Amino acid sequence: YLQYSKCIYTIVEDGRYQNGNNDIKDKVFESTLEWGNEQGLKPKGVAFVNTRLITYLDTKERAFLEIYIPVEEE
Repeated sequence: YLQYSKCIYTIVEDGRYQNGNNDIKDKVFESTLEWGNEQGLKPKGVAFVNTRLITYLDTKERAFLEIYIPVEEE
């Protein structure tokens, strides 16, 4: 069981329907860290990505991922 009292949390759509064969996780992680830095948040430990939902639309895969990035307490 992992517990962090303060995290940046976001959900992102991934999968072939959204962006072809490109992997969006790295791009979202970088932009989220940049946003956190602008807010004065410093990452702590490791980030976690959970698959929240996988579905299909017009025979194309849609995947939604939860991203948790622990940050240091103020």
